[in-house]
Amino acid sequence: MKRGRFGLAAGLAAAAVLAGCSQTSQPSVPPSASALACPNGSAGMDSIQLFFGAAIPGGGHVSKQQWTHFLDHTITPLFPTGLTVYDTSSQWQDRTTGEVVREKTRVVLVVAPVGAQTDSAVQTIRDAYKSAFHQQSVMLSDHIDCVDF
Repeated sequence: MKRGRFGLAAGLAAAAVLAGCSQTSQPSVPPSASALACPNGSAGMDSIQLFFGAAIPGGGHVSKQQWTHFLDHTITPLFPTGLTVYDTSSQWQDRTTGEVVREKTRVVLVVAPVGAQTDSAVQTIRDAYKSAFHQQSVMLSDHIDCVDF
């Protein structure tokens, strides 16, 4: 794939920034939604991405019908006000074998109020998917963003 000048420049800038970071003795703690200074009437909300691998260990994959059922019966009832789903592909290293696995992946993006109810809903979804489709994990990326509808 051909890289444009902007992509290369952005990558070099990110590397320079990371190289300048120093480790502190205290762990980084994300700001709470109430501590986040959001502009123009926006509010601090939990921005959650869940990464669902489609390959089933031992063979097979999560079909479109199985995914739709999981989405309709597990995820949507916990986040009925809205979410975004997109199909992509990913790769990761198997914890047991060390093998690099490439697979189709579905990513769910949810923006929800910060709090224990949201955290519980996310954990319920992750546990249900791992159990239903024999997954090692469901990757979670979670941070607070300023959001305005």
